[in-house]
Amino acid sequence: MPLGPHAPLRFESDALLFALRRLTRSGRPEALASARSSAEHALAELRRLVVEPLGVDPEAPLVVVPTADTHRVVWSALHRGPVSVAPSASAWAATATREAGAGPVVVVAGPDLPGAEQEAEKVAACHPHVPTVLRPEAATTEAVLHAMAGAGLVHLACHGVLRADNPIFSALRMVDGLLPVHELDLRGIAPPRIVLAACDSAADVAYAGDEVLGFVGALLARGTAGLVASVVPVGDVESVELMERLHVGLAAGLAMADALHVARAGVDTADPRQFVNWCAFTAYGAGSNGSSRQPGDVRPEAGALTSRVAGATFQIMTSVLIESWKGSRMPVAMWRHLRDDHRLRRELLRDLQLRRAGRADLVQFDVVEDGDRTEVLVVRGELLVRSEHLRSAVVQRLIADQGLEAHPVSCLDGRVTRLVGGATTAPSDTLLRQAGRSPVSANYVSQMGRVVIKGGPVPVQTAAGPRFPGPSLAERRGPAVAVLDTGIDGRPRSDGWLVGLATPDNVDPLDAIPHDGELDPGAGHGTFVAGVVQQVAPAADVRVYKVMDSSGLGSELRVACAILRAAADGATVINLSLGTHTMNDTPPVAFEVALELLAERHPDVLVLAAAGNGGVSAPCWPGAFPEVVAVGGLTRELEATEWSNHGEWVTCSAVGEGVVSTYVAGRRPGGAGSVDEEFGTDAWASWTGTSFAAPQVAGAIAARCAAEPGMTPRPALASLLADGPPVPGFGQAVRILPGS
Repeated sequence: MPLGPHAPLRFESDALLFALRRLTRSGRPEALASARSSAEHALAELRRLVVEPLGVDPEAPLVVVPTADTHRVVWSALHRGPVSVAPSASAWAATATREAGAGPVVVVAGPDLPGAEQEAEKVAACHPHVPTVLRPEAATTEAVLHAMAGAGLVHLACHGVLRADNPIFSALRMVDGLLPVHELDLRGIAPPRIVLAACDSAADVAYAGDEVLGFVGALLARGTAGLVASVVPVGDVESVELMERLHVGLAAGLAMADALHVARAGVDTADPRQFVNWCAFTAYGAGSNGSSRQPGDVRPEAGALTSRVAGATFQIMTSVLIESWKGSRMPVAMWRHLRDDHRLRRELLRDLQLRRAGRADLVQFDVVEDGDRTEVLVVRGELLVRSEHLRSAVVQRLIADQGLEAHPVSCLDGRVTRLVGGATTAPSDTLLRQAGRSPVSANYVSQMGRVVIKGGPVPVQTAAGPRFPGPSLAERRGPAVAVLDTGIDGRPRSDGWLVGLATPDNVDPLDAIPHDGELDPGAGHGTFVAGVVQQVAPAADVRVYKVMDSSGLGSELRVACAILRAAADGATVINLSLGTHTMNDTPPVAFEVALELLAERHPDVLVLAAAGNGGVSAPCWPGAFPEVVAVGGLTRELEATEWSNHGEWVTCSAVGEGVVSTYVAGRRPGGAGSVDEEFGTDAWASWTGTSFAAPQVAGAIAARCAAEPGMTPRPALASLLADGPPVPGFGQAVRILPGS
């Protein structure tokens, strides 16, 4: 039966998963209360969308056969009765006739989980016959495989790692490495019942025809009758009681769904992390208790739900992909997969939208599809137009139709006008379609790039750097270099680096989107960039301007105005480790006007911008403007990289892989399969991207100007580029910092 539109279901599912992940982390009481409220609202909406229309008895068992991205819905939390989920109808039918098996019970406690051994002991004590227990030091891949062969019930308390590029290589982490699903297949091992007490173990991936691969799909396809697994990260210590109650039911002969249902009934949902456990764990497959049920012999009151929605987009947890490769060079094939997977990119963007929802102090953005399925980020409900075109008939019609208000932008000398609507303004894509080929443009969102290879997309901790080798703050008489970025860490360092750069209006909050005790996605970006400039030009007068928030986003208009402010403050070199793609590759209006004004008022000022990290030749603005120096990223050997944007518009390139620079103190969250990383005071890190190639060139120009009194930035750039060989699509290659 049709259940209504897909978009609300996808939105509420995203909101719920985001809130549940927040509740697994420590944070302020008000932040946790907000996340709990968001989760309960999303649960209520999901019940209204996909369960209530069925009209089934609320206490009756329910069989759910979801399609596409609804595999990630927390189905157990949407229905009061026992719930069984299957990747497909055929998978459920097959598991309905499988016997539970009379083999021994095997309990495995994996490494790096503080509660795993306690969980293993309590689970083992639930069964009348003494199970085989493998504690962390004994839980090698070979020992686990040997124990699982012939087992009737296996409990695995360990980390899970999802491989979206090839899901049968999804794996469980053992003390000596990863145990992939395909190894079970090769050895013909398929225990009848399995409990996967591992983070994101049910995060399957749906492909064409709704076929599903991953832990759950692969194990059910290979003979397992029933599993219990989680769809979001869960606390290993907090899940011990739930797992103990689950095994009491299994030992009493209950089927998987019934045992989980009874266990969940005893959870204290007032506790945030127990509430996550109550939501997260789901029973998969029929999970027979040994009865002789035949295919189709379902109790009459049980419902069978198939969600008929197309265009599914949320299928895997991207942080698993990203974090499981943190600190190592990601294979090119994996990077290409992430670069080219439209659905993955949209998942990341939805996460950013959810993080900032309802915050008046942050840019709210929409994602607009360009013709080639490239996502373009635009400020919600805003358009820009050159003031000279304001009176044209098409612009006036747009203003009248949408009820827009015109506000001249004073920092751009009134040459640009913002068109802003009220609460009834149409979505951004509708506004842009109506604007058509008129001179009206979006207010684009500038972003720091994210690269999934060595040192990216998050920084990797390195050894402490040297003490600052340059002159004191009062003695820095070199050229003024403006860094327009996320701001700078407001906490003083003791190693001499970045001293005096923080001001009341340029501090990077680091942990604000949301405030949860963890570093935000873009936290420390400006601090890192400023450190790159100081390494290359210790005598430079570095000035930091905050134009992006701590998730790495800022409006084109804000950046454009800051360019002119930095020049007016005396900066002669301006570094922009940011950029944006646009609809139809048209030049963004605010940047265009800002550069015109800069040429009129400060003709000697040189602007440099990162080329971007998408691995494409489409122009990334403002780097693609002829008057801006666009800087690409190279390998340590000064060779082209696949991840850097490139093209005739790129002026030059520097090493962008594994650049080492100053970072900030705080906890960087790890994904499933990896642990959080704690950065201390005076931190240094390795990071990858054109964001860190551009400030090298900016610093090198400033250093040449300081070394030769009277030299201005453009001649300094020319002399710098004269020393480097050309790299097709990357301009002149220059070696400055070595990378790591």
